[in-house]
Amino acid sequence: MKCTEREVMTLISELDKQNSGQVNYREFLKFSYLCQMYIFHFKLHGLLLAEAKQGLVTVGYLEHVLQSGDFNFPVNAVDTVLTTMLGVPESSQIDRNCQIKVETFMESLRSQFLIN
Repeated sequence: MKCTEREVMTLISELDKQNSGQVNYREFLKFSYLCQMYIFHFKLHGLLLAEAKQGLVTVGYLEHVLQSGDFNFPVNAVDTVLTTMLGVPESSQIDRNCQIKVETFMESLRSQFLIN
């Protein structure tokens, strides 16, 4: 998913508070990356909520969404996420019908983007 021109211009205006026409390239890269991550996060949240029943989705559905064309997570990356999140030693032990709370999962992702 690409950033729109409006999103880039908004980002530049945030980084160039003095309106000098120049921004620190490292800051631009950092914040453009974060912008992209938040867009993906928002899209993932919407897809999970659309499927959720009482705020819950199955692990199998989460796995399907993460590996879909929208996100293209490699199988081993999804396995790592799920085994870590569910506290199991290997992915073969994961019950794909197990349900997880959408908001708890999204909060765990959100905590990964915080920058200091």
